[in-house]
Amino acid sequence: MKRLTKHLILVPCTEESLPQAFDEDYPVGPHIAAYIDELKNDPSALGWGPWFIISRETLTIIGDAGFKGVPDKNGAVETGYSIIPSEQNKGLATEAVAALIDWACSTGEASIVRAECHKDNVPSIRVLEKTGMVREKEVESMIYWEKPGNRVNAEDS
Repeated sequence: MKRLTKHLILVPCTEESLPQAFDEDYPVGPHIAAYIDELKNDPSALGWGPWFIISRETLTIIGDAGFKGVPDKNGAVETGYSIIPSEQNKGLATEAVAALIDWACSTGEASIVRAECHKDNVPSIRVLEKTGMVREKEVESMIYWEKPGNRVNAEDS
């Protein structure tokens, strides 16, 4: 179920892919452990949680991106992402998020992709703008984004 882009290999987090993360210098967060537990109870959630972002050049994990659960009854799903500092500002988060939006839309289950970020998080704002997300609203320190579920070409990102 992995996705390949120009610079990346995207692999959904599973119990099988988790050992690789522990072999790396990648800080596995609690969201990954929670998702692994969720998969044990609901295997149909595969892909609707975090995916490891692996550099095709070094074959090391450089971050994770994905979704915060299965699409809701309206087909909406929320995306999130994180790249280790040494790999930031290279367009890799944009490439990963674009590929995962493409995957989500190709399943037929997601019709809207949403995201949120802090108003002062300029790198994240750039990622969301480059992937075609549109600012829907601002509340206090947060910007809320939305993209109708049309496919994007991750190779062009």
